[in-house]
Amino acid sequence: LLTRAALALSSKAGDDSNIIAAQRLLAGLYRDLGNFAKAEKHLQIAVTRAETCDLAVEQVLCHLSSGWHHYTRAALDGDLPMEAEAAFRLAVALARKLFLPDQAAETCLGFIWCSLLKRDSAGAERSLDEYQQEYAGIEHYSLSAMSKLASARVAHALGRTCAIASYDEARVFAQHHGELGCESDAWAGAGMVHWHAGFRSEAEECFRAAIRCARRCSPTRKLLVLCSV
Repeated sequence: LLTRAALALSSKAGDDSNIIAAQRLLAGLYRDLGNFAKAEKHLQIAVTRAETCDLAVEQVLCHLSSGWHHYTRAALDGDLPMEAEAAFRLAVALARKLFLPDQAAETCLGFIWCSLLKRDSAGAERSLDEYQQEYAGIEHYSLSAMSKLASARVAHALGRTCAIASYDEARVFAQHHGELGCESDAWAGAGMVHWHAGFRSEAEECFRAAIRCARRCSPTRKLLVLCSV
C-alpha cells in the first residue's frame, strides 16, 4: 500500500526516478510473495521507463532487480539461470562504466549464486575471488552478509572442511545486522553439511532454525529454504 501510494505521488509529479523506484519495489514485493507474473510486469515497466528516460543509474538497479528475479525463478523451478546471468552482465557493465562499486559488487555476488545453481564450483570460486580482490573494502552490511554466505556456499560446494565454520560466521553476522534471508540460508547450509557428515540431529536442528527465519522473511524465501532442506 505504501509503495502504491509512492507510485501515485511520483506519477502525479512526473518524477521518473521515483516512478521507476516504486515499480522496482513492487516487483520485489510480488517476487517475495511468489507472484512472479506480477513481479515481471512491474519489472518490465521499470526497465522500459529507465531506458526511455535514459536514466543510467536506474537502469543498473533495474538490471540488478531483474537478475535476482530470474535467479529466484530458476532456483525454484530447477532451471539454469541464463536470464539471470544476462541481466547481471548488463548491470555490471553499466555499473563499472558509471563507477558504482556497490552495484558492481552485488552483480559479482549474483554470478556466484548463478554458478552454484549450475553446479559450477570452479566458476563460483573465480567470481568469489574477483569479489574479494575488487570489493572486499566496501563497508555495506548487506553485501558483507551476502559475501560471507557466498564464501560458505563455495567452501561447501568444494567440500572444504571450513564450510561449517564459514556458515556459522555468516549466520552470526547476519543475525547481528538483521539480515534474515542470509541467516536462514546460513542455517540451511550448516544443516546440509551436518546431514552429509552423518550428524542427523544437528542437521534437523539447523533446518528448523532455517525455516523459522525464512517464515519471518517471505513466502518465497520459505520456499527456497524448503528446497534446500
